[in-house]
Amino acid sequence: STPSAIQVVTVGQNGLLAYSPDTITAAVGSNVEFQFYGPVHSVVQASFDQPCSAYNNGTGFFGGLVTTGTAPNPKTFTLAINDTTPIWFYCAYPGHCQAGMVGVINPSSNTSESLAIFKTNAANTLNTTTPAQQQGGVFGPFIAATNSSLATLSTSSASSTIATSSTSSTTSAKPS
Repeated sequence: STPSAIQVVTVGQNGLLAYSPDTITAAVGSNVEFQFYGPVHSVVQASFDQPCSAYNNGTGFFGGLVTTGTAPNPKTFTLAINDTTPIWFYCAYPGHCQAGMVGVINPSSNTSESLAIFKTNAANTLNTTTPAQQQGGVFGPFIAATNSSLATLSTSSASSTIATSSTSSTTSAKPS
């Protein structure tokens, strides 16, 4: 069988608090693979109305808090795209969502639901929530290699861990 299309999103590459690209148009049946760079980042599903908050009380996807050195983590988080409904996401590491580390898969054509508005709303959000457990996608080895150097880096011995907790947590982005 022929593998489905895979689009790669880098997470925190070159020390940036950003997903690249931060806007993805993905066909039904394709996959979006998140490749993590250090020091610590994640990908969590949100709703447009509640940036920096886990989707539907934490029932959406969560790739875990992924740590790595400067090379990409040898593990990725891959989502299967089942429909073309907009999928909003953010980094749950404290302060990253508020700093604009957000994105969207299959953005809405409704101009009142743009990534720019989502980023502005995220910047004004006081708390970031982290789901209780990793869920909703596949955490595993690289599926796609964007170039030969990335494929080489993905097999390096960069230390990596996945931090998950048994309870959902809320982290304040601003000092009390």
